[in-house]
Amino acid sequence: MFFIRTHNKSCGVVANVKCSKCGNVTSFVKFRRKTTGYFLFIPFVSATKFAFVQCQECGAAYDVSKKSLKNMETAQQLVDEVNDFYRKKK
Repeated sequence: MFFIRTHNKSCGVVANVKCSKCGNVTSFVKFRRKTTGYFLFIPFVSATKFAFVQCQECGAAYDVSKKSLKNMETAQQLVDEVNDFYRKKK
């Protein structure tokens, strides 16, 4: 029996950021999305593939790089990282 489980782990908060979706100045929660594969209820593969921040007011989520997530402390760093991430995707 093989199955996969995915969960989001909160890893901090960045305060006083203006959300581009709702326009409110609020806190954003930093998350890592972890996926684990199980065989006979024993975990054998685990990977953190995504990192994102989420607005606490409207729930809008923005992807960021995993590397920059732990260094993100201020509102300006968060805004810069979100902009850089989406610029690189284009």
